[in-house]
Amino acid sequence: MSIRAIVGLEVHVQLSTASKLFSRSPSLTLPPNEAVSPLDAAHPGVLPLLSKKAVQIALKSALLLNCTVNRSSTFDRKHYFYADMPAGYQLSIHQITQQANPIAKNGRFEFYLVNEKSDERRSVDVLQVQLEQDSGKSIHEEKESLIDLNRSGCALVEIVTAPQLTSGKEAASFMRQLRLLFIHHGITYGQMHKGQMRVDANVSLARKNWNGERTEIKNMNSIAHVESAIEYEIERQREIVKNGGEIIFETRTVDEQGRTVCMREKEKMDYRFMHEPNIPTLRINDSLMEESKRSMECTPLYERLINHCGFAAHSAVHLSEDESLSQFISMCWEEGEGGASLPSIGGNLFMEWLGEVKKICQRRNINYPPSRAGFHLGFLSLIRLVRDGEITRLTAMDTLRELIEGEEINVEKYLNEKQLWRIRDEEEMDREAQAMIEVMNDSERKKAKDGHKKTKQKMRNELITRSRKRIEVDDAMKSIERIL
Repeated sequence: MSIRAIVGLEVHVQLSTASKLFSRSPSLTLPPNEAVSPLDAAHPGVLPLLSKKAVQIALKSALLLNCTVNRSSTFDRKHYFYADMPAGYQLSIHQITQQANPIAKNGRFEFYLVNEKSDERRSVDVLQVQLEQDSGKSIHEEKESLIDLNRSGCALVEIVTAPQLTSGKEAASFMRQLRLLFIHHGITYGQMHKGQMRVDANVSLARKNWNGERTEIKNMNSIAHVESAIEYEIERQREIVKNGGEIIFETRTVDEQGRTVCMREKEKMDYRFMHEPNIPTLRINDSLMEESKRSMECTPLYERLINHCGFAAHSAVHLSEDESLSQFISMCWEEGEGGASLPSIGGNLFMEWLGEVKKICQRRNINYPPSRAGFHLGFLSLIRLVRDGEITRLTAMDTLRELIEGEEINVEKYLNEKQLWRIRDEEEMDREAQAMIEVMNDSERKKAKDGHKKTKQKMRNELITRSRKRIEVDDAMKSIERIL
C-alpha cells in the first residue's frame, strides 16, 4: 500500500500597521530595542489598547480567504515562557473553546500548482484566521544570547490550513500566491527575509488504516526553504518507515541547505489559556465589514495575467514576484501607440518579446526591464506591428535595440522616416530577386536551380539584405523559388 504525505501549514503574517497591536510603538524596522514601549516590555500596571487598523486588516485577510467572520470574538492569554516574550504569555484571538472564537474560520484558498509542465488549479481549506501579537527576537551569538524587543507586540494574523497539502512544491505554490495576494491588498509588506511572513509546517505520512506521527518544522522565512524542507522531511520520514523505524513527535528547524534538523522533542503542553481581562469582547459591525469588502475589488496582477491575457500560471506568478517586472507589466496594461495594450496582445507574444528585451539588456549591461519613461509604450507598439505583419521580425529586432539603447523614439514615426515597412507585394519581391539572380555567376545560379540548399539560403539572405530587412525570411525564400 502506497504511503502518502500529509502537510498542514501555519502562516504567521505581520500586518502592515504603523503601530503595534496593543501599543503605539512603531512597527517599522529600527535599531535594536528602539521601538519598545512599557507595554511591549511587560511593565506592571500598563494596559493594552487594541489597534482598530490591525482589526480592519485582519478582517480583510479573512475575507480574502473566503472565511466566515465571527462578529464577536475574545482575546485569550496563551502562557509559555521564552526570553523574548517578557509577559510570559501571548495575547491572541484563539479558538480554544466553543465560547472563545477566532476572528474568522472555515475558509478556502484556491491557487495554482506552479509548474512549467502544467498549471493545475488546487485548493486548501483554511481552518481559522486569528489575530495575535508577535514575540521579540532572540539573537544567539557564540558566548551569549541577545534579545531585541522591537518586534514584540507587532500585529500578526496566523492562518491555519487543513492538512490537505501533499508536497513541498504544493506548499511553496500556496505560499507564493498567498504572499502576492496579501501584498496586493496591503495586508503585509511580505518581506520574508525580515520575518514579515513565517511558516510552520506539520508533516506526517499516512496509508490505509495507519497515520504516522507528525513533526513540526518551525519558522521558515523563505519560500525556497518551505519547498526544500518539506520535501526533505517527507523523504526522511519515508526512509524511517521503510526501515521499520518510528517517527518521533518533535520540533525541527531548517539548516542553510534547506534540510530539517531536530530542535527538541515536542511535549503535550498545557498553555493554561485564560480570557484576557483587560480587553473587552471584539464586535465586528456591518460598516466595518462593508468597508473591508469594498477595498478588495481589485484583482492581483498574477490573476489578471492568467484570466485576461492567457499567461501560463508559472509565468504570471514569476513576473508578479519581481518588483521591477510587475511595475513594468502594470504600465503595459494601459494602451500604447495604436491602441496596443497587454490584454490585446496576449501573454505568449508578450513573453516572447520580453525575452528578447532581457537578452539585449544582458548583452549591453542595461537594467532589465528598461526604466526609461515611455519605453513600455514603444515596446507595445512594436509587438502590435509584428503581430499585424506590418514589419518583419528582423526590422523589429533592430528597432527594439534602438528603443533600448538609443534615445526615446516614436516607433511608427521612426519606421516611416527610415522607410522600414514590410514588403508584402510579391511582384516587388520578385523584381528584387530577379535583379539579384541576374548578377550571379552561372555556376551559383545552376547550383541553386539544382536545389543546392546552402546556395539557396545564401540567396535568401542576400535578398533580405538588399531589401533592408523589409522582406520576411519565409517570403524571401518563396520569391527565390518562384524566380528559379
